[in-house]
Amino acid sequence: MGTDTRPMLALQAARRLARDLEKRRNVMGLTRFVLSQRLRVPVDLLERWENGRSFPNAPDLFAWAKELAFGIVLADADDRT
Repeated sequence: MGTDTRPMLALQAARRLARDLEKRRNVMGLTRFVLSQRLRVPVDLLERWENGRSFPNAPDLFAWAKELAFGIVLADADDRT
């Protein structure tokens, strides 16, 4: 029996998504301060999200992505086509 690698893969995917959202924010010329105000979250929380030290709940994640015009597609983890 092998070790379940799904939690590690999910963590890696979440960190990649956070990096991509940070890049998009930078491309759009937004500061963390401005984006945090738009999202109504403390700037240090947004910084932790971007740095992968904490992760937003689903509604906050979708609000973050929406504010940056960043599409997120949900897929079944078992559907690896």
